[in-house]
Amino acid sequence: RLIAMRACALLSALVAGYRPLSLPPRQRGAMLRMDEKESQFAQFGDSNREVPEGFGPLGCLAGGFTEAQLEDLGGVVDKCSGPVGYVPIAPLAAEDMSQTLSSVLDQVRERDAIIPNHAAELDLPFVLFSGMTAEMLRDMVAAVTEAKRAGRLPMETACAVAVPKAMSKALSQVMVEVIDDQQRNVAPPE
Repeated sequence: RLIAMRACALLSALVAGYRPLSLPPRQRGAMLRMDEKESQFAQFGDSNREVPEGFGPLGCLAGGFTEAQLEDLGGVVDKCSGPVGYVPIAPLAAEDMSQTLSSVLDQVRERDAIIPNHAAELDLPFVLFSGMTAEMLRDMVAAVTEAKRAGRLPMETACAVAVPKAMSKALSQVMVEVIDDQQRNVAPPE
């Protein structure tokens, strides 16, 4: 169970509007601190939830992947979609970066599986899950971890979950915060 929850490195600060799905191995079982302020991180499944179950439109935003990797991500998502049947995946376009997270998520169904002419340029591959139950998210994390270990998805893929605090932020700001947090909190190579 802990292996499944380690997926996607770390899912970044609640301040950025994301609830971490996992903690790096060196921090398992403990809260993380970004700085001297009160902890900005919470373990996924924490009983003190700030994210309602199934928050946001059902779907995934994905950026920084090749077309083959997007196909593999689609297989991962399809494998875990369970009772909802189908979860749309919208590859991120460069113009999405200036829009709010809310407006990009509102387009996820219409943009499902459409490769943009000008893809968003990201420092790391990125997946944002929206509208899923805790059980679906756990399954998604386990499947993404498995795909990373099998070499079908990049090991440095950052994952996040949409929450109310992030919806009014520009997607570029959300991405920078999540990716920066992941890079700071990934365990150093041994």
